[in-house]
Amino acid sequence: MKSMLMTIFDYCVTITIRISSKTIMKIMKMIIGSKNHEQEANFRIKLHKKSVIDTGGLPYEITFVIGKYYLITTNIDVNDGLCNGSAVGRKKRQKGAALALRNKVSNLAVPIELRTANISLTSDRKVAVKRKHFPLIAAFAMTIHKSQGGTFEEIVYEYSKTHSQELVYVALSRVTNIENLYIVTSNDSTFKFYHNRRQAISTASLLQEFKRLSLNCMQTKAQSVLDFIRNRNGVSIMTFNCQSLNSHKYDLQDSVTKQTNVLLLSETCMSNDYPIDIPNYNCIVHFKRDTISKGGVAIYQNNNNDTINIMTPNIDINVANVVDFNVRRSNVGDICACVCKLQNGLEIVIVVIYITPNPKLDEVEYFIHRAWSTL
Repeated sequence: MKSMLMTIFDYCVTITIRISSKTIMKIMKMIIGSKNHEQEANFRIKLHKKSVIDTGGLPYEITFVIGKYYLITTNIDVNDGLCNGSAVGRKKRQKGAALALRNKVSNLAVPIELRTANISLTSDRKVAVKRKHFPLIAAFAMTIHKSQGGTFEEIVYEYSKTHSQELVYVALSRVTNIENLYIVTSNDSTFKFYHNRRQAISTASLLQEFKRLSLNCMQTKAQSVLDFIRNRNGVSIMTFNCQSLNSHKYDLQDSVTKQTNVLLLSETCMSNDYPIDIPNYNCIVHFKRDTISKGGVAIYQNNNNDTINIMTPNIDINVANVVDFNVRRSNVGDICACVCKLQNGLEIVIVVIYITPNPKLDEVEYFIHRAWSTL
């Protein structure tokens, strides 16, 4: 990164002159509206003095060097990250994957296409030039502001005591390894680091505000639930519509779930033959109709909590699901249950039911009564 002691453009030009293996690509342009060759020549001189900001982000000349950084100068596709000052382009990269493979180019390469810009050369817009080029500029050096948000393997930072503390922070924190950070100044023989000798006013007020906030902590919902669980001598039960347990089993690792005694899960999409393992939990009972791909219910017990002494499947309900043809082949839903015995001897029957969307109410009533009729 460079400061303004030498302009970014001049620095990049100086570097490219020293490189022997390079490809120089000049613009394709067409001036429209000039009256004679002399006027056209004057307009060309005027055009060459314009910056890329005034030419639609299209430079007059680009020197391409393999392995060097380049920046996009205009917004191509903001949603894809192809915007002014960056070059992400994940979607573009996927579209150009076949082309990259054919040309033996890295699959990380982002394809950039030629763009066209119409540039007015007179105030009445009667004379204009049509420029066609790649919206790229060499980024062998860049301003600190432009580097914000980026990370680089190696950085040479041209330090100045006139830089604000925030600007110095951005410059020094872009590198991935401190060993590859080099600091230079306009006079290297008398290098002196002026920043952080005293706390900046803006930083002091910010730290003071952080301290104030730390003394007024707001309790999160999760912490409130955890405090409730720990202060009660009961059984904690959590219900969760997981919409495929195999896809979301690792989502059940938050602080509240880890302290929950029993998980009642619906829409597990889990086969009756192969229960899915959840870290720190045992599958007590589960069921899914074999006529549908979705649905399914399950009950899991926490391994790390001794609040519950005994937890066994309710055999009658389990058998009913297997034997009773009307329940197993029902279009209404799934059901399973277990008996939970607490330390104080109290027994609780826990039931989890999944109802398929949009059934009739009388069908739901019949389904539940039929499932429980064998108890």
